Amino acid sequence: MKILFMNTAGDLWKKRITELALAYPHHEFIIALDAAVQKKHLSSAEIIVSGHIGTEEVKKAKSLKCFIVPWVGVNNMPFKLFSQRGIILGNAPGNTKIVAERALGLALTLTGRIAEFHEDMKERREWHRSGLPEDDWTSIYGKRIAIIGFGNIGKRIGMLMQPFGVKINAFKRSIPRQPPRGVFITNSLEKALKGAFLVFVSLPLTSETKGIIGEKELGMMAGKYLVNVSRGELIEEEPLYRALKNCMLAGAAVDTWYRYPSIAEMRPEPSGYPFRELPNIIFSPHCSMHTLEGKMLDIRDTLANVKHYIEQGALKYRIDLEREY
Repeated sequence: MKILFMNTAGDLWKKRITELALAYPHHEFIIALDAAVQKKHLSSAEIIVSGHIGTEEVKKAKSLKCFIVPWVGVNNMPFKLFSQRGIILGNAPGNTKIVAERALGLALTLTGRIAEFHEDMKERREWHRSGLPEDDWTSIYGKRIAIIGFGNIGKRIGMLMQPFGVKINAFKRSIPRQPPRGVFITNSLEKALKGAFLVFVSLPLTSETKGIIGEKELGMMAGKYLVNVSRGELIEEEPLYRALKNCMLAGAAVDTWYRYPSIAEMRPEPSGYPFRELPNIIFSPHCSMHTLEGKMLDIRDTLANVKHYIEQGALKYRIDLEREY
């Protein structure tokens, strides 16, 4: 069996892949970061590990049986083609703990006005110690929060929020028979948002969830705070900009965007709208999983999937192609 690793650069990956290759000497492990090497092995690889693959590449991958994304998000995959070809899709969900940690940090930075106060003191503009309401920051303690998407990341956010004595509304497509204690779970987005002071977005991006938060839903968050650590396209771009510009939303912390750097444009605006002009937004460059610990968890789960497929012809962490997550 040939296993082709693409988009898995760095010594950490190389060391662990080498160890796996030694454990399974009858299989061929190829690390192919160069496009020419990828092209050479594409048609004969049975397992491909990569963050992205296009329709034409899948068509050329004649022997492909299993595709593994080395992190949690699997949007933009050719799900229908995978289904038609009988190709199974997997991911690496371990770093969800790290993403949840980032979500908490963004929430505290946003509601605590940490970045704003830091910049004002650093530039000798203001100390924000007047005691007047305009110099107050906002505590999370005892508030009601909403977690839109109560999968691995959402559940972890809920756990991290428990010491703050919060009340939790959670939006989930299917309601479990035994929800976590103290969590109100609903498949109604309106009910999940009702009364929430702070809203976390941690849904997977699918054809069903794209644009799930639009003008109507943002209107239900008037005066509240929003944190997105999932995918930008879950929230409609223009309504989000307007809600912040008009101060309908108290503020937002955004880690996932609408435009990303390319080779031609390394420092693009993250949106077609001038979010950078707004005072009530915290920017984060889609880096929630970018820690050593997060990378190690990605590697662990990815290689666990490879090992599981070699031994059993199945994946430990498998994506439902119909649901797209």
